[in-house]
Order: sequence, then structure tokens, then C-alpha cells
Amino acid sequence: MAKELHQRPSDLVGCRHPVTAYYFDRAIFDVGSQIESEIEKAQSRKKSDKGAQMAAQMVLNRWLRSEGAARYRDPASG
Repeated sequence: MAKELHQRPSDLVGCRHPVTAYYFDRAIFDVGSQIESEIEKAQSRKKSDKGAQMAAQMVLNRWLRSEGAARYRDPASG
């Protein structure tokens, strides 16, 4: 979101203290870089686009602690 809006994460959440803003931005960058790295690594092992997409979703599920969430489309949703 920060890349699309061309703003620092600390600006998006309204952090005004410069030192706190620096460390907040640094933490967001470090976590985001780690997640991107794991996604790229997981996707590189897959042969199809669908497999790569599922591998990326599994990495996000691990990071967001949503492993137990349903991974299938809800048949009642249409």
C-alpha cells in the first residue's frame, strides 16, 4: 500500500515522532522483505502458475497465522 501511495508506512498510520517513525518503517520493510523472499522461493519450485499462486498463498497463511482457514471457495457464495 505504501508503494502504491508513495508514502512511508509511518505516514499512513499517522506516526509523528521521527525516531518511532524510523523504527516502524524499518520493521515494516524487514517483515515485508522476508515475506517476499519466502514467496519467491516457494514459487520458484512450482511448474505452473496455479501452483505458484497456491504456494504464495500458503506462505501468506503461515505469516498471518491462518493455516486453519478454509482454502476453498464457499459454494453458497454463487
